[in-house]
Amino acid sequence: MNLIKKTNDYIKTMDSWDIGVLKVCMMSFGMLAGLAISKENKSKAAVAAGAVYALTASSVMTKYIKYMAEANNGEELKTDLHDELFDDDNIDLI
Repeated sequence: MNLIKKTNDYIKTMDSWDIGVLKVCMMSFGMLAGLAISKENKSKAAVAAGAVYALTASSVMTKYIKYMAEANNGEELKTDLHDELFDDDNIDLI
């Protein structure tokens, strides 16, 4: 069994809510790990974490912006999140 392939297959089954929950989980884990760092090493860890964040966030957002620009095809994108979050299909998520 290829772990990466199975993980990619599973991620394809996730919706944006699931991904958001996963991100909050990982953020919480990172905060707990950060609490374990000694005071003298916190600034080094902060610099490393900032660099990793900047590189990964810019990479992800570049791909996202390109995707949204290509997916748009001249149509106006719907940006009313209230209707998206509170429609009947997602009411069980609240």
